[in-house]
Amino acid sequence: MNDNKDVRYEAVMARNNEIMKTSVGIDYASYAEGPLAFDYERMMRESSYDFEKILKIQKETAVGNTPLIELNFQIAIAIRFYNV
Repeated sequence: MNDNKDVRYEAVMARNNEIMKTSVGIDYASYAEGPLAFDYERMMRESSYDFEKILKIQKETAVGNTPLIELNFQIAIAIRFYNV
């Protein structure tokens, strides 16, 4: 582990894909289809996690099984910043 890595927000976000690949073994960049599009279904088909394993991980980490957030706010942001 390299303890000399830049930990500023911008530097960490620039390494986001590297961090995710290391932590969960998935290259999220390969599933991106543009600034707002993401092939979730292909990622789930190709990942090594089956549905039961995902549920177990979510339960252990206190995520999942939560109500969906209304998307109006996210859509407004996308329209504003990406001129969609």
